[in-house]
Amino acid sequence: MADPDDKALVAAAAGGDSDAFAALYRRHRDRVFRVAAGIMCDREAALDVTQDVFCKLVGVLGRYDGRAAFTTWLHRVTVNACYDVLRRRTAIATADPHLASGRPESTPEADTAAAVDVRTALALLPLDQRSVVVLVDMVGFTYADVADALGVAVGTVKSRLARGRLRLAELLDPGNTGSASHRRSSGGPGLG
Repeated sequence: MADPDDKALVAAAAGGDSDAFAALYRRHRDRVFRVAAGIMCDREAALDVTQDVFCKLVGVLGRYDGRAAFTTWLHRVTVNACYDVLRRRTAIATADPHLASGRPESTPEADTAAAVDVRTALALLPLDQRSVVVLVDMVGFTYADVADALGVAVGTVKSRLARGRLRLAELLDPGNTGSASHRRSSGGPGLG
């Protein structure tokens, strides 16, 4: 017997079937965690967000209307949960600047090329760019899926992705002081 699809599981879980909800959880928890980990840039925070998402799902499954794929809708819920946590952190940090904002601490060592890693670089991206980079490059969503999940146009996804990738490249290779367009115009690598 084949496993039920997401829509059937959602309908059953929304009707109170705890086995159907458990099946949704098992099927999607790793993806939700990957999205949360990419956006939060913190394993513990991502675990908390993952737990929060599935706790919230109990009450909001009835809102899923089936127009988009369940995974797209679920990732929208996940991204929103991440944004909520990051907004709370920002509000707390604004009220008390001594509390951590959720971004990695800047130290002379962290500012050197040898100390910068992908997680740190992701954390330094603006949230809108980070979300798109995570959903496209880490989770494997299409531009259309990301546009649906974030509620933006496909062109917006493409531009945020391009800017995010460029900024990541700059952060991961700080010795490369010029952009690709600057190198081309100056006759450097990339010409030809």
